[in-house]
Amino acid sequence: MTNTFAYIALSGDEKLLTFSHETETGDLSLLQELPLDGSPGPLTTDPAQSNLYIGIRSTCQILTYTIDANDASLRQIGEPVSLDADPCYLATDRSGRFLFSAYFGAGMVKVHAIHEDGTVGKEPVDEWVTEERAHCILPDADNRFVFVPHIEPPNVIDQYRFDAT
Repeated sequence: MTNTFAYIALSGDEKLLTFSHETETGDLSLLQELPLDGSPGPLTTDPAQSNLYIGIRSTCQILTYTIDANDASLRQIGEPVSLDADPCYLATDRSGRFLFSAYFGAGMVKVHAIHEDGTVGKEPVDEWVTEERAHCILPDADNRFVFVPHIEPPNVIDQYRFDAT
């Protein structure tokens, strides 16, 4: 039997659930309920799926958890990273060395370094003012560009050059 794992943010309940999904039968099993100090929103993993990054929208923070490769359980590492707005989307670059965040109401995106231990750098290494309603930020397949879509108005997709060095 093959299992995959899913992390579900429950914003109103201020917790994160970890489920095991048995791919052959479709069975879902709750493995862990993780209480959080705030309302979780966006989630992303690094490309190796060894760390989970959680945007806490109510307290404007990013938390880092290490993922146990055997049972998908989570353990917080590092300190919360304070932000000046609530993130609506998180993603890493293709190398897993940078964490991108988009801010819907604040109209901006940020880039934080990811340290070798998987924790997120406290200060952004870059940030860009965008139109309001930036709701996603993703790198292209070659890790050379980052795309930031906005919903109406202005209903555009911004493209930025990304240099991992």
